[in-house]
Amino acid sequence: MSHPNQTSPVQRGVFLRTHFLCQEIPPPPPSLSVSAPDPSPELTTRQRFAEHSANPACAGCHRLIDSVGFIFEGFDENAKRRLMDGRFPVDESGEILSPPDPSLAGSILNPKNLAEKLAQSTSVSQCLSSWWIRYALARRSTDADACVLQTLSRSLEQNLPFSTFLSTLVSSPDRLSRPRILVESILDPWLTFSEALANQASMQNQP
Repeated sequence: MSHPNQTSPVQRGVFLRTHFLCQEIPPPPPSLSVSAPDPSPELTTRQRFAEHSANPACAGCHRLIDSVGFIFEGFDENAKRRLMDGRFPVDESGEILSPPDPSLAGSILNPKNLAEKLAQSTSVSQCLSSWWIRYALARRSTDADACVLQTLSRSLEQNLPFSTFLSTLVSSPDRLSRPRILVESILDPWLTFSEALANQASMQNQP
C-alpha cells in the first residue's frame, strides 16, 4: 500500500487499524488537503509527514495511524526491502496507541516485533476472523456467527494449520447454505469485483 512514487504510512496505518484491530478510522474533513507531501532526498518520510502531528486538525487521527504506518518504512513503494530512506537509514520503529486490547499498547521496534505482538492478542485473532467471515459470506459478521467466530479465533490463537482455519470457515452452516444473491453495492477490499459479477449473473439466470 503505497503511492506510485513513495511509501504511504497513512494507507498502511489505516489498513492495520481497520483489518487487524477492527478500529474505524473516520475520513478526513472535506476542507483538508489529503495529498501526500512530495518526496525529497533531504527529508525522511517521518519528517515529511510531521505536519500530521503538528496540525491540530490532523493530529487526532494521524497519531493513531502514522505511528503504526511508519513501522513498514523498511518496505518501499513496491514492497521491496530497503535500508535507506533517501539519504538516511530507515527507521522502522513505531507505536501502537489506544488499541482495543491494552496489552498491544506500546513501542514497536520493527515489523517482526509488531507481528509477534499481534499474534499474542485475542482481539486481533477475533478481528481477523471476522474479516474472513465477511469475505466468505459477503456480509458483516453478526451475533449468529459467534460460534464460528470463536472457533476460527481459537485456531489462530493455537497456531493450528491454516487448512484447519479454512475448513472451519467453508463448512460453517451459513456458508454451505449461502444464497446466490448480489453483494451489496459497497464492497470491501476483501470482496472481489469478480464475485459480485458472478452473483449478478446467477441472479439473471434464475427463472
